[in-house]
Amino acid sequence: MSKSNFVKTIAWRYFRVSRHDEKLISIVSTISIIGVALGCFALIVTLSVLNGFQAEITSRVTTFEPAVMAEAFPMSNATETHLIDLGEQNSEVKYSVPLIERKAMVSSDIGNEVVYIKALSLNGETYPMSKEVIAGSFDLGTRAEPKFVIGYQLADKVGVTIGDEIAIISPLEARGPFQTPPVIRGIVSGIFRAELFQYDDLYIFTNLGAGQQLFRLSGKFTGVEYYLHNFEMSNNVAGAIKTQTTNESLEINTWRQRHQTLYNAMTMEKWGSLIALTLIIIVATFNLISSLVMLVLEKISEIGILKTIGADDRMVQRIFLRQGWYVGGIGTAIGTVLGIGLVLFQSYTGFFQLPGDIYFINAVPVILSPFDVALVIIISLILSLLAAVYPAKQAEKLQPIEAISYEH
Repeated sequence: MSKSNFVKTIAWRYFRVSRHDEKLISIVSTISIIGVALGCFALIVTLSVLNGFQAEITSRVTTFEPAVMAEAFPMSNATETHLIDLGEQNSEVKYSVPLIERKAMVSSDIGNEVVYIKALSLNGETYPMSKEVIAGSFDLGTRAEPKFVIGYQLADKVGVTIGDEIAIISPLEARGPFQTPPVIRGIVSGIFRAELFQYDDLYIFTNLGAGQQLFRLSGKFTGVEYYLHNFEMSNNVAGAIKTQTTNESLEINTWRQRHQTLYNAMTMEKWGSLIALTLIIIVATFNLISSLVMLVLEKISEIGILKTIGADDRMVQRIFLRQGWYVGGIGTAIGTVLGIGLVLFQSYTGFFQLPGDIYFINAVPVILSPFDVALVIIISLILSLLAAVYPAKQAEKLQPIEAISYEH
């Protein structure tokens, strides 16, 4: 029998015998397996849920917001025309939307609220937010007769519904302490519900002409939005636009850059969860150390016999390292299978629900990442193997004569 097969045979025998004959060792080993399994299970499920929520947020961001945004205040008509031309020349750009986006104040019969005005020049394009209109239509009116599409939470705050008249005031454009700020009036033509950050309680959409009149930006803009066929190409498109413009005041950013703080927080949350839940596996490995130390004490005489018949220190060490490998491997396999099973079950059935009036989705989102699963398996096996190092070193140091003469 080769040394490798000898080590495997003895290690497996010790593993099986210890689990049936020595009750205390068996209990501690079982607890270790359960702990490793629970750690792997919790890690896979938690990381999959965090992946799911991140994917849902990304999906909504890239649906309702432009993949690339070029901004300047104010932006001249020549710059806007140049940016639109660049969009038309780029095959990745689906369409471009010139706009004005600034803070203002909405006034109704029951109160005032600070809001963001998005004044758009659609030129026949279907704006993404139009799909989220829950009452009325996405009708922005004209410069002479502006109409407004507002978020449902903002509509509740100011007490308006479809057909009601509101006034939009721009206090920042008042040219003196005794000057009246510009005001535009119009009716509410639509109410949308995006469930995206603060859109629903801060944003009002109208046409570009009304926005230029309100903010005294005749013939000027504050930005151009670029919607792409594939939002993953946003960095390439932003880079291409930057290289083809000479306007130093122009700021070009992608959807991820605009929400960098949010994505950094989600990344920190994911890695924080990974570190915190890994503690479960670490606790289980302490139990594994205890069970292996007790196993070494139980098998001292047998270790002496093994060394007497020719097993060297390296072989004895490998026998007990394999004990840790078996416990970690079994626990990792059980936890991984259960975690993957639960994630797949949720992804196909949506069994675990979320309250629809609080969240923008009805079921807990999950996405199983092969990288995350592999990372969990590697962490679990490495920790289990490291836990076996100390007991294996102690077994290796035993002298044959002393071990054989050892009495319990």
